[in-house]
Amino acid sequence: MNFERIHKIYYVLFILLVVLTVFYSALFAGILSVDDQRLVTDLFNLDSWSLKGVFIRGGGYYYRPISRLTFLADKFLSGPHESFMHLENILLHATSCILVFFISSRLARLRGLESPAVPLVAALLFGLHPITTEPVNWISGRTDLLAAVFLLTSLLLLLRHLASNGMYSLAAACCSFFLATLAKETALFWFPAVLFFVHCYRREHADVSTGIKRRSGHGSPLVYVVLSLVPLAYFVLRHAALSRKDQGISIAVRGAVAGSFDVMNKLRITLKVFGFYLKKLILPLPLNFAIVQVSNWYVPVGIAGIVFCCYLLYRRGTLGALQLIGISIITPALLVPLGRMAWTPLAERYLYMPAAFVVMSLVILAAERLRGYNYSQMAVVIPLLLLITGSGYTTYRRNIVWQSNLTLFQDCVEQSPDCPAAWNELARALQNEGRTEEAMRIFRKNTLESSDKYRIVTTTNQAAAMADAHDVTGAIALLLNLHYTRSEPFYDYYLRQLLYFYGLLEQKQTSQKELHAIRMKQIDLTSELQSVTGDPYLLYRLGQLYLSVKDERNAATYFAKAFEKSPDNAYYKEPARKLAARLSR
Repeated sequence: MNFERIHKIYYVLFILLVVLTVFYSALFAGILSVDDQRLVTDLFNLDSWSLKGVFIRGGGYYYRPISRLTFLADKFLSGPHESFMHLENILLHATSCILVFFISSRLARLRGLESPAVPLVAALLFGLHPITTEPVNWISGRTDLLAAVFLLTSLLLLLRHLASNGMYSLAAACCSFFLATLAKETALFWFPAVLFFVHCYRREHADVSTGIKRRSGHGSPLVYVVLSLVPLAYFVLRHAALSRKDQGISIAVRGAVAGSFDVMNKLRITLKVFGFYLKKLILPLPLNFAIVQVSNWYVPVGIAGIVFCCYLLYRRGTLGALQLIGISIITPALLVPLGRMAWTPLAERYLYMPAAFVVMSLVILAAERLRGYNYSQMAVVIPLLLLITGSGYTTYRRNIVWQSNLTLFQDCVEQSPDCPAAWNELARALQNEGRTEEAMRIFRKNTLESSDKYRIVTTTNQAAAMADAHDVTGAIALLLNLHYTRSEPFYDYYLRQLLYFYGLLEQKQTSQKELHAIRMKQIDLTSELQSVTGDPYLLYRLGQLYLSVKDERNAATYFAKAFEKSPDNAYYKEPARKLAARLSR
């Protein structure tokens, strides 16, 4: 086939068609019980929002305002509806694949590889890489997809700047890089490696880049200075936005330095995790959403990886720098098992962005080694077709596993039988399927240590199963026996679950005395939850609860507070005003 005679638009359409075909089944996937359920529930219950509220949060764990904006758009465009949200993820992934095509095309041409088959193969291998299934199928995984789109756009614009010295391209590249950091903070780790990439590019291609020596001088520091402004701007904005408490950075730092006397153990963990991720980039199977531990045999792989990185630094080649970009983006994932910063210590989604850069470099390197071959020869075509179709089939089958919580977490516990969090989610899935007895058997034997931050999630799910079995009193007692406090994670979740169970108990009461006691307990819990979250709706709810126990003075006070603090478009604002006025007479 004469690839050169086909217009690029047809390659783009072909890439789009392949990606949509392989990921089509994701459109019919449900809402994942891990993070997605809470995300969608929060969006449904959202009364109002503001740009200031998105960008200036006061405190928190993550700072991802651009990702948050896309989820807010989902609410107002589609409801939010899970199929529409899954479609957005697929389209973002397809966009990254198209960007990989154009970046690879530019880099390949600089190395004398004119055939469009090279960037096409790079785009397809990345698009169908099995490692991409997790962020594409997981609605909450959109952060990785968004950051990848912005980073790849930034690299494409940066290549354009390096070829023409255009200042608009450089400014746009920096803006795209900044947006990537606001989509997911791990995009920051692109920065040191991309500076090295620019250095290598200037060293290798100054002679073929139009006027680069004449206009800016070989090794001009302008591009380095301008790119360096992005991390500075990010940290300034993050500090302003999370001025009250930046939990994300503090947890990462504590994880890295806590128990620093055990340096060798931390080094062992870091090396084996690094080696595991390097292996996953090339040999991703088996795929697993709940990876909790890996073999110490990955330690030598990690050591070999560090030696390889040193070799790439020594060689100072553009393609080697591209691989270092991918490896650099992996590095923040090494902190997760040290700080216990996610529901599992290792995750395939962390390799989504790295895979784009590593695949591009490997495909171009392979094309250079095959420079003398005709790409239409069967000796080249057959292995490529086997690799691409094998990747596509594996990815398609993995997408089917992601169709429901039940199939996904059955797969998780099969591969990670020692992961309590996965067993917990499987029990929830079984419960939702009406298989309550099976769920209860899992809940009873699936306990977490008291220091585990997900203990509350496991326990509340067990309580929910008890409530479904008509033991609401037992469910409440189970939660109260936890003695959960404000200092522990998911405290607001704990309070909401207690309120939900007291609401169920309220429906079963006929005694006025018991009903009054339940409502007073609801008042205490709602007051505590409001002080923790600052949600003005809870002030309105407190007014209703005080009214139900015939305490009109307190009811009027809270209705007035609800009117004062609620947003103008809140549905309860006007009722709160009227009730406060009537009860104050």
